[in-house]
Amino acid sequence: EANEVHRAIQLCLEKKPLGVLFLGGNKENFLASFDKINLPCVLVTNDASGLSFQNLSSVCSDDTLAAKMAINHLVGLGHREIVVVGGQRGHSDTTDLRFKGCVEAFRECGIDEDFYTTRGFGEEEILPWDTIDVGVRKAHLWHEKEMAYKSELSPDCRVQCTGCGANGLIGGKCDA
Repeated sequence: EANEVHRAIQLCLEKKPLGVLFLGGNKENFLASFDKINLPCVLVTNDASGLSFQNLSSVCSDDTLAAKMAINHLVGLGHREIVVVGGQRGHSDTTDLRFKGCVEAFRECGIDEDFYTTRGFGEEEILPWDTIDVGVRKAHLWHEKEMAYKSELSPDCRVQCTGCGANGLIGGKCDA
């Protein structure tokens, strides 16, 4: 079920557990119906402190600090050309916090973060997938990029092969 709180309520009624461990969750789902759960609960990876439920605690990381530490580690190893790949900013608190940490680290290290985080790339530029062979052809990645800009989806590979090249890695149809 997409709503983890509804699923937990259902499982509490069926299984009668003594506690619930949530492996992540949507804040809106908790605000809407978590008050129906009267067991001790722990939310992993998301911060529950702003939810104000006495029976809900959390274990989470500082995503901003973690991203800063990762960038600082790479810079400490001598790397200055670092790309940041992640989820769509504005759609995930975790992505936003991690991106913030990357930007802070870039600034503190004197690296122009815009060059690596927000600028466009030309087709002739050497990009990470040019140095690491993941089986997907560069032309396919550029095609997917253009489709994404037009909000178009590719067909499901299990239904219709898009010709990306990954099937060469497994010697046949991609139906994982």
